[in-house]
Amino acid sequence: AVSAAMLTRFWFTQQVAGQLLAGLTNDDSVNQVALVRHFETVVYGRVLGGGEVDVVPGMNLKTTGDLWSDLDALEGVVDSDQSGAAAFGAAQVFYMFGWYDSDGNVDERRGRIAADLYMKSISKGGCDSGLDDEEFDQRACDVRYSHALMLDTWVHGNATPASSQEVFKHMLEMPRYNHVRDIWHTVHDFNYNALLFPGQYSAKVWPRHMWPPLATWMESHYGVIREELDVMLDTGAFEALMQLERSKEHLANPEGWDTLMIVRYGHFNDLLCKFAPATCELLKARSEIMDCPVINTNFLRLHPGGFLKPHFGNAPRLSLHLTLRAPEPDKALMHVGGQRLRWEEGEVIVFDDTFAHVVEHHGELPRYVLNIWFCHPCGEPSSHPLACAAVV
Repeated sequence: AVSAAMLTRFWFTQQVAGQLLAGLTNDDSVNQVALVRHFETVVYGRVLGGGEVDVVPGMNLKTTGDLWSDLDALEGVVDSDQSGAAAFGAAQVFYMFGWYDSDGNVDERRGRIAADLYMKSISKGGCDSGLDDEEFDQRACDVRYSHALMLDTWVHGNATPASSQEVFKHMLEMPRYNHVRDIWHTVHDFNYNALLFPGQYSAKVWPRHMWPPLATWMESHYGVIREELDVMLDTGAFEALMQLERSKEHLANPEGWDTLMIVRYGHFNDLLCKFAPATCELLKARSEIMDCPVINTNFLRLHPGGFLKPHFGNAPRLSLHLTLRAPEPDKALMHVGGQRLRWEEGEVIVFDDTFAHVVEHHGELPRYVLNIWFCHPCGEPSSHPLACAAVV
């Protein structure tokens, strides 16, 4: 029997679908902005003037009552949209907000829908027609191509399907990718740093001989940082500080991943520094931290069962992980551009997170790292003693 609640949900979904359809224009970039804005409002709360979202503390996928109805409505919009005008925006929404279902599990069906819509949006946006760099950027063609390739590969179990190979081959014929045509050989080679720094060194994982001095510095001070983390965990300070953390990204399944800010864009977490003074002083001693405008440093906790969906980091930057606690190194894993990595206590990993990467934990004990997103050595102005190296 059909319940009153089911009928109400159906009616509500149809109403939202009608509103979303009515708001579509012929410009799929404009539609993308509008659709993402709508779902940001549903998930995070009230949208402020100028596009800033007022995040509601503690709100997440499990407690957002209208998200699932609106995602159903958006599927109805996609089914009715013969022109493809909603494809890019719907792909973004399903990827950003529909990756996990209401129980926190990966929604593979919507993942497949997002992959197909990103593919469809490439031609709808004119990205396969030889646009110049300015128009290519305005149409967010890098995003369309990168996410189409990343998700289509993920849908097929990380085996590159013929659909991705064909799109990748055609993509490299576009003027935008002239300078990477000879160094990108598979879909896993797509990364945003290589687009910003043509002809410069690029690698998924940076070998030790290419490390910036910051990496060896952090590794040499593992003991001090680990000790302060242990004290925070033993005394409950870590959990108390997490209650004040406002970062609400939707990369991980609910309760799968925690980020505890240390320093973000030059601003230190003064309260945390009271519990980890040596860690903060070590970071303040480094020009790579203090002189980098995009610096972002956190304690990251990956819970058992945690999963971070495939994603790209923001260029221009590199990522450093100092592994603090990794009791099950064979069960907590990261894949960067298809390359499998594991965390070993006391060791640093320097990797380029502008390659597609994914994280998973199949063990029983949490993993902790200190993560630093720092300025790329080839960026200007460079805060690195390391020279910007040519391709080797």
